[in-house]
Amino acid sequence: MKKVFILFLMFICVLGIAQTSKIPTIDDALKKYGFQEEKIVRQSDTIIYYLRDYNKKKTNPNKLVVFVRGTDPNPIFSYKINKGKTTIYKWFNNDYKALDSTYTYAIIPKPGLAGIFDENNLTVPLEYYTKNYRQYRVRQIHYTINHIIEKHIENPKKVILYGHSEGAVIAASCARENEPLWT
Repeated sequence: MKKVFILFLMFICVLGIAQTSKIPTIDDALKKYGFQEEKIVRQSDTIIYYLRDYNKKKTNPNKLVVFVRGTDPNPIFSYKINKGKTTIYKWFNNDYKALDSTYTYAIIPKPGLAGIFDENNLTVPLEYYTKNYRQYRVRQIHYTINHIIEKHIENPKKVILYGHSEGAVIAASCARENEPLWT
């Protein structure tokens, strides 16, 4: 009887720990920070981007701001489980919060870094090393902006590209190739 009671107690403890340390999904991170995930499939490549979630019927944005990530192979969203508590993090600033309802904001993960990553087990995917070069990222941004204009913004007035570190160089290259609307 003692053995059954001890096994039952261990089962309850394990079940309680498993319930408190839920592994979050990308949907959990997107909901927490107010973004939606979009995908563009081109031949054998899938481009993922995160767009500031907005109610199109209420706000109807006509301007776009795109943030281009910098040099390091950091994810956009990550989580950490500490003492049974799960915390979700974002790896970008709060610039998007300063925009009014005429703007929407997009952020494009570097190759292989879409989704949400465990901070205690961060590894850089092979895709990052094979696709993280200037021309790929310029094309990635170009297709993303065109997709956003086609699907999410009516009569676009302005597209603003800006970046951090290496992202500033990538943004400048992309803007130079697409001068008429983009600044």
